[in-house]
Formats: sequence, C-alpha cells, structure tokens
Amino acid sequence: MGRPIRIIQSIAERLDRAWRTKMPIAPLSESEGISDVSAAYAIQSHWTNIRLRRGEQIAGRKIGLTSRAVQQQLGVNEPDYGTLWKSSFYEAKDGKVTMPASDFMQPRIEGEVAFLICKPLREPNITCPYQKLHWPTISEVSRAPCRCVSDQTLSGVGPSTKK
Repeated sequence: MGRPIRIIQSIAERLDRAWRTKMPIAPLSESEGISDVSAAYAIQSHWTNIRLRRGEQIAGRKIGLTSRAVQQQLGVNEPDYGTLWKSSFYEAKDGKVTMPASDFMQPRIEGEVAFLICKPLREPNITCPYQKLHWPTISEVSRAPCRCVSDQTLSGVGPSTKK
C-alpha cells in the first residue's frame, strides 16, 4: 500500500463528508493518485469504522463486479466488496418501496440476485483477501431477485467513464 495511515484516514473522512453533505468529490485516482486495490480497501475499512463509531449499523455485505463481461467493461480483473448499511435500507410495503430522490447524489439502479444469509461462516471455509468478513456456506443461503440502488460519492464515476 505504501500510504501513511493519516492519509488513508483523511481520505476516508473526505468520503464520509461528501456522502453526508451530498457533495461529490473528484475520483481518488485523480485527486489522490489512488490506483491500487489495497489502498482502496484500506480507505473503505477506515470509512466503515467512521460510520460504525457514529452508530450506524451494518445490514449486510455486497460483492460486485462478479460478471467477467462487466469487469472487462470497467477495466478491472476481480470482484469488489463492500458494506450494506441499515441507514440505506428501504423496506418494501405491499410490494412497493419509496426512496426519496433527496437521499441520493448520483443514484444508479441495477438488477441483482440477493443472497439471504442465515448464519455467519467460520474459518477455514472462507477467504476474502481484503477484509476479515464472515461468508456463508451454500447450505445457509437462499436467494431472491432484488434491485440495488447505488449512490456515487465521487464525481464523474460510473460505467460510461470506466472509473
């Protein structure tokens, strides 16, 4: 990684401030020269800790970019991992969900398959190179179609820009 921890923490704080104020910031690859996965996950880990200290709760985990075609489209060679937050969960009522546009900066909607996990997984059945997460075994999973609305904290980032 090679970046001092104070720089990683500072970037995580900037991302958090951008998210809370709904004011996107420049892509970190441009503003900070972040181009390696380990630095990005270190920043993500610090941002997660900021949110947890504030009292936010984790609702689940997300694995994205699992399709090789999408990886090629975006110029990456592996899936990415992230956290789903209870503060960003919108419950369906009578099969409908209301999501105020003011809750988002740059929303994008995707069709997804959600894996509903009942129990945490314990070592040695799991591997995740970037975070110490608990992943389920197949016998502990059911699946359901869902829609995922992601929001962008970085300006000028998305499939059309390949950033």
